[in-house]
Amino acid sequence: SAQAYAQVARILHERDPGLAFLLCGASDVRHIAQELRDALPSWIRILDITEGNTDICVSQALIARTLAFATNDSMGMHIAIAHGVPTVGLFGCSPVMRYAPCLHPLEPSGSPGMDGISPSVVADAIWSRLPGAIKMETITP
Repeated sequence: SAQAYAQVARILHERDPGLAFLLCGASDVRHIAQELRDALPSWIRILDITEGNTDICVSQALIARTLAFATNDSMGMHIAIAHGVPTVGLFGCSPVMRYAPCLHPLEPSGSPGMDGISPSVVADAIWSRLPGAIKMETITP
């Protein structure tokens, strides 16, 4: 849900206020991106490319430049994996992929579906895949 993704962004932003977030997808997810933007404070930086009809090549280039990518089983996930981006894949009901070395799959525990994947577990998985230099900057006084 948008609320769960917003919680992931909040957790990561608390760890490193310099992080920015990319929301990508086609017009069919525009309403979810709007819900996510509404759930976040204005000081968390977001680039939302669901607003327009962004060319697939532009979307692909932006995904390729991310430090880490978290998503459900979607085209974005496959693009990130193809570019070797450290990816956290959320598999609520689709079969888990285990063959991509840069993919860290997460499955539900407890509740079925996406609700069974805790935002804190997702945030920890993303955090552990960010480059070490980023994490070192966040603990420097």
